[in-house]
Amino acid sequence: MTIVASEIKLYYPLTVSNDVTNGGRISSNPVGSGNIFPNAQNSERVSGSTKYRKIFYKCENADNTVLSTPQFFLMGDTPGLDRIVCFPGTQTDTQNTMVATRLYGVGVTPADIAAGSSTITLVTESTDTLFAVNDPVIITDKTTIDSDAGNLEFFTVGSVNVTGTTVSLVTSNAYTLSFAYAAGSKVTSIINLPDINATVASVTNSSINGTFASGYIGLDAIGGIEQVWTVSFTSSTAYTVVGDTLGLIGTGTKSTLFTASNSAFSGYHYFTLPSTCWGGTFVTNDRVTFTTHPSAQAIWLKRVIPQNCSLSTDNPFSFALIGNSDE
Repeated sequence: MTIVASEIKLYYPLTVSNDVTNGGRISSNPVGSGNIFPNAQNSERVSGSTKYRKIFYKCENADNTVLSTPQFFLMGDTPGLDRIVCFPGTQTDTQNTMVATRLYGVGVTPADIAAGSSTITLVTESTDTLFAVNDPVIITDKTTIDSDAGNLEFFTVGSVNVTGTTVSLVTSNAYTLSFAYAAGSKVTSIINLPDINATVASVTNSSINGTFASGYIGLDAIGGIEQVWTVSFTSSTAYTVVGDTLGLIGTGTKSTLFTASNSAFSGYHYFTLPSTCWGGTFVTNDRVTFTTHPSAQAIWLKRVIPQNCSLSTDNPFSFALIGNSDE
């Protein structure tokens, strides 16, 4: 089933804080219209502040259709003096374990750029390296990614020259812009994310004579979570199912369909185990383990407030995710 925009949703991680525990696995709490970052306190504006927040883009397609080649990017920095950059996360990383191998961000063109140009000059709020050779990049004068008004096009970076906060990009393969862009247009580096859909990985089977066909596991893009599951046989046919953070979620038998409902998403399951998963002969204490990954990908956002930053009462920033539906 084709993915529609309303099935792409934002979620907080399990922990949202200002310390090293911040982040972790996806929660069932949607971001909604609430703030991602907390309001800045006066002490932060005086002394300066750096905060991180993790978000998950989740594809809640009931058929677990793949959102392929997803790309995340900032559509605009804040109007205030603070700055926002981003980098990809993992299903489980926290502020203590995150690894920002590089940063991504957005700048604006200080002057008009003519159609046919292959050199794009922009100014960023950050002195961080936000653009690199071979980066996919967007230039646009749209106010939002889905706006009908304005132009947007992609190009690949062939070379980069940085002087302070001024960045000069030369397109690769002699690409030239199809449209003209006025001063103030946005130029943003893109994070290429893995496909978004529920998956299973790290399957093990301790049994000598019993077989486990993981391809028959029923994955749920809505109810599925990040979890390591252990199926322990209590007889030749019966077993228990335990999650590494959830604990015991139920019992089953080889000949029946095992289901485990996720109470946070009524009518949906963590996963299912049909009888076709099982073959051969199991004995007591045989174990099967596997990991389910949710239909989601993680992004870290970093906000830097410089020292002696002036007050801004309305200080939004924007970002977007695009991708392709496999069906």
